[in-house]
Amino acid sequence: MDDNALISVIVPVYNVENYLYKCISSIITQSYGNFELILIDDGSIDKSGEICDSFSEKDNRIKVIHKVNEGVSSARNYGLKQARGEYICFVDSDDYVLNDYLLNLINCADKDIDFVLSGFKLINGSFCYISSPTKSKYTGKVDLLLSDFSRLYCCYAPYGKLFKRNIIVKHRLLFDAEIYYGEDRLFVFEYLSYVNKVAITPYVDYCYCRRDGSLISKIYSFKQEYYAYQKSIIVVESFLNKQHVKDSRSKKNIFSLVADFANRVLNTIYGSKYYTYKERMCLLQNIDISLIGKYSHPVNIREWIIKYLFLFKQVRIHDFLRIHKQKWLQSIF
Repeated sequence: MDDNALISVIVPVYNVENYLYKCISSIITQSYGNFELILIDDGSIDKSGEICDSFSEKDNRIKVIHKVNEGVSSARNYGLKQARGEYICFVDSDDYVLNDYLLNLINCADKDIDFVLSGFKLINGSFCYISSPTKSKYTGKVDLLLSDFSRLYCCYAPYGKLFKRNIIVKHRLLFDAEIYYGEDRLFVFEYLSYVNKVAITPYVDYCYCRRDGSLISKIYSFKQEYYAYQKSIIVVESFLNKQHVKDSRSKKNIFSLVADFANRVLNTIYGSKYYTYKERMCLLQNIDISLIGKYSHPVNIREWIIKYLFLFKQVRIHDFLRIHKQKWLQSIF
């Protein structure tokens, strides 16, 4: 454990007045008390900004920044620039953490550890799913995260982790404000490109609360999604080169990240009613659909069908099914 190290907890805030009190309260009552809490009010038009200010008046560990609305990436970047801690920790403003969240993370942060990973609880109404990367503590090289997809999946968001601020500063790492989905996982893997040793903890102290209207299900324009797809290829290839990843299973797991971005580009093409067949085929040439066939991790029948169609390069059949759906296919596509 890095005794008494200062942790900078960064929380981007935007129109979350119904959830913010619980979030902030869960942080300021942590069993590990040596932290600074940076609340970035990203132009909220509800009472979120006032709630932030009221907490800061009572606790000198809290710093509040009010700014114009520019999105979550911009807010997190503001937080990174203001942070003074040895370690960085992210919490989303509509989530909350359990009492030993920071303590369990810092207990794994020996001097030679550059990254600490823990699990999370996904809460959606009465549904609760626990995602834990391990059953006991492990330390090792970065490839420890890659060989098991459940561990890799826990790397997809910035929460539930400790980052060393000096690595972020040295390599000028920031969240890409031009990407609206998946920018957080790209930040994590850009960071991991420069990491020597990681620690994985079995504790699950972060509570991720999925709400209606989540950005996860929103699809943006072809231009926006295609930019994110291109960036994912650059980040993954850079990561593989810098970390000298050779293991085929590890490569397959991490390329699933790129496949996810490719799938979102695909959905922009078929989410529009205005593209002709010729235009669709032309747009499809911009993405490597074999990535979806080889590396995607389907979660329903629709995704399994798409995976195998692309695995066997059946682009025209896929196009026909997506455009000319029969009634018996409507429950799938």
